[in-house]
Amino acid sequence: MSELFDIIVGGEDVLRPKPNPEGLNRAIELLELHSSDVLYIGDSVTDAETARRAGIAFAAVLSGVTKRDAFLNYSGCSIYEKLEDVF
Repeated sequence: MSELFDIIVGGEDVLRPKPNPEGLNRAIELLELHSSDVLYIGDSVTDAETARRAGIAFAAVLSGVTKRDAFLNYSGCSIYEKLEDVF
């Protein structure tokens, strides 16, 4: 599946794991994007917190074990039932 991605930043590429935004910020840097042009999509409150700390827009997808109510504490967070709904 790696051919589907321009870059991959994993836990082995950072000193501090999520929710520290180091990995997310590194991906943005490598892709030469501005944070205002990024939508971080995740399925956990750890993902939501990572986006919040980075100042990045976030979309929650309910494909994991995290329930909808857990994301309500994140202002501006869009919530979708499945990944296809984001697009």
